[in-house]
Amino acid sequence: MSLNDLTLQIEDMQERVTQLHKQTNSSSSHLQQLEVMMTALAELGFAIDELQLANQQLQAKNEELAIAHQTIAAERQRYQQLFEEAPDAYLVTDTLGVIVEANSAAASLLGSSPRYLPRRPLANFVPKEEREFFRTQLSQLSRGEGIFEWEVNFSPPKQPPVFTLVRVAVVRNSRDTNISFRWLIRDISQRKQAEEALRKLSQTEREKTTQLELALTELQRTQEKLILNEKMASLGQLMAGVAHEINNPVGFIYANIAPATEYTNDLLHLIELYQQHYPHPVAEIAQQLEIINPDFITEDFPKLLESMKIGAERIIQIVVSLRNFSRVNEAECKRVDIHEGIDNTLLILQHRLKQQPHRPEIQVIKEYGQLPQVECYPGQLNQVFMNLLCNAINALDELNKEHSLEEMKTYNYTIYICTEVNEKNSVAIRIADNGSGMSKEVQQKIFDPFFTTKSVGQGTGLGLSISYQIVVEKHSGKLQCISDLGQGTEFVISLPICQRKLP
Repeated sequence: MSLNDLTLQIEDMQERVTQLHKQTNSSSSHLQQLEVMMTALAELGFAIDELQLANQQLQAKNEELAIAHQTIAAERQRYQQLFEEAPDAYLVTDTLGVIVEANSAAASLLGSSPRYLPRRPLANFVPKEEREFFRTQLSQLSRGEGIFEWEVNFSPPKQPPVFTLVRVAVVRNSRDTNISFRWLIRDISQRKQAEEALRKLSQTEREKTTQLELALTELQRTQEKLILNEKMASLGQLMAGVAHEINNPVGFIYANIAPATEYTNDLLHLIELYQQHYPHPVAEIAQQLEIINPDFITEDFPKLLESMKIGAERIIQIVVSLRNFSRVNEAECKRVDIHEGIDNTLLILQHRLKQQPHRPEIQVIKEYGQLPQVECYPGQLNQVFMNLLCNAINALDELNKEHSLEEMKTYNYTIYICTEVNEKNSVAIRIADNGSGMSKEVQQKIFDPFFTTKSVGQGTGLGLSISYQIVVEKHSGKLQCISDLGQGTEFVISLPICQRKLP
């Protein structure tokens, strides 16, 4: 029975006693008064019993309340102990982020005493540049539900910054209104430091890996260049050796053509005299004259000797070009005629310039300026001329894939070579073709080692790369590529006239 019920029963009993008293006063006889008294006593006894029962129930309720208060006090003490002794920082704030309660870990993390934290805005412990974002998060907490988690950088006074992971729970009352926020703040500074150390280590490892890859690539380039240089050196020695071996017998032949021509003229003159003085030879001689046709021999034999002379001169010219191109004994820097190097290279490539089954002859148009002798490494520069001219020929050969046979017969396959003196004590050599040109993407990679547009096995991708190094690094010059699709390609070599002072 509740306290309200007991009060109602007492009030009801008082009302009944009052009624009984009125009935006693109004009763006319002693017997009626006695009956009323008996009824009143009975009801009074019943009321006393109910009062005793209510008293017992109240005592039981009091005992339960006492036990409940003890339990609540114990739980509160236990909660407070857990709250204080928790290793992580715990905070309770109002909906504006003002601290209401904080444990010791929170006070230590924020660099303050627990008794000084209440009524202080939590945002005051956040760096100024991050407070706007922090307040935005508070606004989202007020509008949202559930648990929110994000990283916050706290800046306690006179202490280094603390990186934390914050978990916030919204507390609501019975009317579903936000009344406070509960904060769990975990210090993750060590984890952040470990992540930063790992990031730096990873960055260092990536840099080392990149350096190793670059070193490996450079090693491969060096190896390829060494192999190519060795091949070029061997080829140069072979060319010089072949030129020397050919030069000796050709020299004998060429040297003997002049006296052979003189002897031949004497013999032919003698035959002519015999025919004048002995117009009627014996039958055997006459028969032999009809067989050999001396008039034809007299006319053709000088032409034959002249063609032999021209052929020998051609061989001598090729031998000289081979020797000049290889220049085995000219590894030092010296002054040379640039035009001689270009002409020698063209002579060696003459077989590729001639008419082929798939295309007509390639015309070479030379516009040579008045160049002084240029100080350079002749053998290396000849290698550059060879690479650029071979590229021009290859570009013109590629036109076969874009034109029909009839179009190729009428197309003017041309290579232009122009030389001139620049204003800044340098010379320019331009080698251009009227091929199909190249895209901007290809131009950006054209001088990269191992880059090639040819099929597998048809090119190493080192020709232009080595040419670039020879011109730029070895001769302090420039090598440029000018091209557009459908407009052909032009390579421009700029070389200083003097590399160094010669004695």
